[in-house]
Amino acid sequence: MTTDTDKKAAAVREVEEFHQFFQDWFTGTLPRTAQAFARFSDNLAPDFELISPRGDLLARSALVNGLEQAHGKLPKTIKIWVRDVKVRSLGAGLWLATYEEWQDKGDGERGRLSTVVFREHAASPNGMLWLHVHETWLPDAK
Repeated sequence: MTTDTDKKAAAVREVEEFHQFFQDWFTGTLPRTAQAFARFSDNLAPDFELISPRGDLLARSALVNGLEQAHGKLPKTIKIWVRDVKVRSLGAGLWLATYEEWQDKGDGERGRLSTVVFREHAASPNGMLWLHVHETWLPDAK
């Protein structure tokens, strides 16, 4: 039997692994194949939306198309990591996670506070499907 503690840990793993995917995709460490990209695209709900730190609303299709084209476009030195992941149940198989996402492209660290809503989904690598993300620049970040 899977407990809430197990599901919280799965949500934390999902956030960490997703951001590792971004780093590996942007640097070209991952091969540009449908199978490698599916780690990202198959884990977004059909009606997924992202609100960027600038306030732009991006639908799933725009995000998927843009990210697919970004393969290998950033220097190998980029680092992407997450800190302070907190997860709580919303009930009915929904989970809310907040975390700090940090990036360093060699020109200093930039951070954002992100909130994600997950739905439990057995076919996803960590059992969590991304429904919605909202990002906000952290103070003193660009």
